[in-house]
Amino acid sequence: MYKRPVPDEVFQEICRGMQEAEQSGELSGLFKGECREPRELPSASKLLHSIRPGIKLYKSFFLKIFGYDITTPGFAEDAISRLEILGSTKARGHYTRIVGEWKNQNEKMLHEVAAWYKKQCLTKERGDIPRQQQEAKQRKNREHQWKEMSKILGFQLTRKEK
Repeated sequence: MYKRPVPDEVFQEICRGMQEAEQSGELSGLFKGECREPRELPSASKLLHSIRPGIKLYKSFFLKIFGYDITTPGFAEDAISRLEILGSTKARGHYTRIVGEWKNQNEKMLHEVAAWYKKQCLTKERGDIPRQQQEAKQRKNREHQWKEMSKILGFQLTRKEK
């Protein structure tokens, strides 16, 4: 990454701002106090433990279950069973519908990408033949021009050039 130097007037403005903040006491106590715990990353077990009575079930929740099920087969069944035990009778239907929608959208996108790629390949194949023909024509034109120039300048042509 290329970094340009900060212009002097901008640097002076930054320095003035830092001095004002220091003099006003804004920076005092900046490094005092307790350190915050690092933010914990999401995990499959945390998602399972988050399933409690009264939990709000959003589309994103079911997509998370589906995502963990891809890497951990059987995870979706565990999560849906837990939801059913807690009284969510529609959880399985919601999960099936949402995952089906995602799969249909994904399949549609893959077909569009495949069609685009096929078109690119066919265009390239068709484009190579005329390009090769065009290059051959240009080569013949250059040879012809070379012969004409050689005749004008009085150079003796080789057998190959005749």
